[in-house]
Amino acid sequence: MPSLLTCTRPQLRQLLTGGQSAPPVEAMNMDAKALLLLIVGGAGVAKVIWNLYLSPLARQRLPGPKWAAVAEIWYYWSQLRQRRSLNIHGLFEVRASPEYS
Repeated sequence: MPSLLTCTRPQLRQLLTGGQSAPPVEAMNMDAKALLLLIVGGAGVAKVIWNLYLSPLARQRLPGPKWAAVAEIWYYWSQLRQRRSLNIHGLFEVRASPEYS
């Protein structure tokens, strides 16, 4: 039996795998597209959970649609319609209600 320091690469492979042939490298690698999809999907889910439940704004229970808290689609849609300034201005309007007067 050769020592680990003096054996050749095929002998080392045979020692490490117990005499069985090792799977090809392609079989051991995860598909890069699947890994990228897993990372992007996980980041998206983490962002949704943060925006809905964990962020300081979510803990204040501010009124408004939940989809606007999760995604910025409303912002891009108003920008596409060239009404971004009006919509942003509308967000900062102060509304007086009977409760606060």
